[in-house]
Amino acid sequence: MKYIRIFAVIAASMIFLLSSCTKEESINRNYTVTFNGSYGYSTTIRVFECNENGDKIFDTSRDFSQGETKSFTAQPGTKKMKLYIHTESMFGDIRGYVQRVYYLTTSPTSIVVDDNTTIGPNEP
Repeated sequence: MKYIRIFAVIAASMIFLLSSCTKEESINRNYTVTFNGSYGYSTTIRVFECNENGDKIFDTSRDFSQGETKSFTAQPGTKKMKLYIHTESMFGDIRGYVQRVYYLTTSPTSIVVDDNTTIGPNEP
């Protein structure tokens, strides 16, 4: 009788522990950034990789030409990205954040920056 109670407690604990664990959705950590803007002769895009709270955990900076696409692999823990753009032209520099946050999904995430992209001084 004593062993049956111990076995029942252990079995119930195992069932509880196994059922309380949730499997996190598999997120594809690859993403691409395409620059299709017609402004400037030199464009640098800085990608800030952030966790679910918006805290920056990694950043990388790349130079882009018009029509160029570059691929990235996000760091573990990245849930969303924010972009900062610096473009130099003979009419003046453009600096600012893309006023949108891009979330990683289960499929490869594609980010396109073009002439219709809203750029502002404040972080989104």
